[in-house]
Amino acid sequence: MQVREWREDETEVFTSLLNERHYLKAPDKRRCHLRQVVVFEDKLVALLIWSTCARRLAGRDQFIGWDDRTRQKRLGYVVQNNRFLLLAQKRPENLASRVLKLSVEHLVGAWEKRFGKRPELAETFVDPQGYNGTCYNAAGWQNLGRTAGYERVSRDYYQDNEHPKMLWVKPLNANATQRLRDACTALPGESTGPAARVNGAMPVKASQAESLS
Repeated sequence: MQVREWREDETEVFTSLLNERHYLKAPDKRRCHLRQVVVFEDKLVALLIWSTCARRLAGRDQFIGWDDRTRQKRLGYVVQNNRFLLLAQKRPENLASRVLKLSVEHLVGAWEKRFGKRPELAETFVDPQGYNGTCYNAAGWQNLGRTAGYERVSRDYYQDNEHPKMLWVKPLNANATQRLRDACTALPGESTGPAARVNGAMPVKASQAESLS
């Protein structure tokens, strides 16, 4: 079984397959995407798409131990499994979890090569109305519970869609959460210096800040 990125000449066909067979259809092209195809014995087995992560997720942010400032700084090191479509009609036992494991192994280096940052954590959402996340569990992902049920529809507006999803995450190395929350140690590919500053709440009150000057 082999995992590779889509070729440009395959995009139309694979996008059509997603639109026809995936309940969410093909994703928004405006986000950064890494698109994978899985092949076994010269047959198309699965399509996966990885994208930039959700800006805010209470369960994920608590799992990592992020404050707002560090979250803004480190969002680029979390990736989202945006689509996962199995195409094989005859499916060997544990095919989905095997595909996921191979996909993650390929993802880390491929994402770094394409976007310049080596991802530390993967996230995904599973709709409990139709799925239970068995393949993610078998592939070593961790269930963090249900989301609040809000969908981001613009930069500053979230729409209540009354359909909470199950949030699953997978650290991509043994120290992923520690590395993501340690704002004092730069990660590979991370900007440093004045240009890397982010907006956010001050860690101390204004009166306390004055006493430090």
